[in-house]
Amino acid sequence: MDSSKSIYSSKPLLVFWETTKACDLACRHCRATSMKLPAREELNLNQSIDFLHQLTQFEGRPPVLIMTGGDVMKKQHLPEIMEEARLLKIPFALSPAVTGLENEEAIELVKHSGSSSISISLDGRKDFHDFIRGAGVFESTLKILMSREEIGVNIQVNTLVSSDNVKDLPWVLKILLDSGIRTWEIFFLIKVGRGIDIDDVSAEEYDAVCRFLVFASGYGINIRTVEGPYFRKLSYDHNNALEKGRNSLYNSLRDLTVKICGAPDHADDKIPIARTSDGNGVIFVSHDGKVKPSGFLPIDLGSITGQSLPEIYRSNPTLKRLRDRNNLTESCRECPYRELCGGSRARAFFYEGSVFGKDPVCPLLLSGV
Repeated sequence: MDSSKSIYSSKPLLVFWETTKACDLACRHCRATSMKLPAREELNLNQSIDFLHQLTQFEGRPPVLIMTGGDVMKKQHLPEIMEEARLLKIPFALSPAVTGLENEEAIELVKHSGSSSISISLDGRKDFHDFIRGAGVFESTLKILMSREEIGVNIQVNTLVSSDNVKDLPWVLKILLDSGIRTWEIFFLIKVGRGIDIDDVSAEEYDAVCRFLVFASGYGINIRTVEGPYFRKLSYDHNNALEKGRNSLYNSLRDLTVKICGAPDHADDKIPIARTSDGNGVIFVSHDGKVKPSGFLPIDLGSITGQSLPEIYRSNPTLKRLRDRNNLTESCRECPYRELCGGSRARAFFYEGSVFGKDPVCPLLLSGV
């Protein structure tokens, strides 16, 4: 495949919209650096509706809109915004804080919203999850997950991965299996927002977690990663991922999983791979309309209040460069897996100071590949 001709060059697969910074939680890793009340510069109803209409200007079916925050449930005029999205036939999903779902009115709003799914965060066992998100949040989260059928909307679980909760991942998987949830999105920590004070994974931990995720997909779980493109490299040849180059951390994660969940029964299933990356199939719109390659890559590309999102996405020079893997430098440029993986551009930007530099926790650097 010619990297200069990305299949996502004219339209993203996913548009992440930080609808608001307002949230009742103050999570230790929060990318958005949330606050109790909406920011003054937050897009108003008319601007929000105009943004939705911009999404219909992409050729063909509009991209999937992920409404996040802060807490999307605290977005002013959310019912009107969702109604407009339905009328425009824009597929959308909601990413609420669990505190936004703690009353019947909110549950009913979600149930009848037209949303294809909601995503709920679960970062580990009780001690770690409550340390990150606040006392009592773990129990509230379990209650929502176990109420999946009552809510009537598909639920995806999002999990932050840092050096501090790697060993909790088998327990998160068990909760997913016990609650009947089949979609798991893993967010590898990028040091933005409040996450600057949390420990990133090492290369060895990154390797072990990605191998574990390949193994975990054998339980019938649809697994996706954010800022973890090395998972795609392992997924491409998952027998090697499970049997070759294993380290002791992966072995312990696998053994604990089998102990508490039983053996996997879908181990030969092919893992679907979407080759998206920051600015390439994924784009982010902040609460005030500013456009960035992703929520974890803080490069301003313009604003939807001054230029339409389709124009920015198709024509911005930085985005064009991000979609061409020939622009990568150092080890990522020379890597035989650069088309399949390409490294985390957000992690390269934070550690290397260059969006096109090497991904510093890439496990292949350990072997000199």
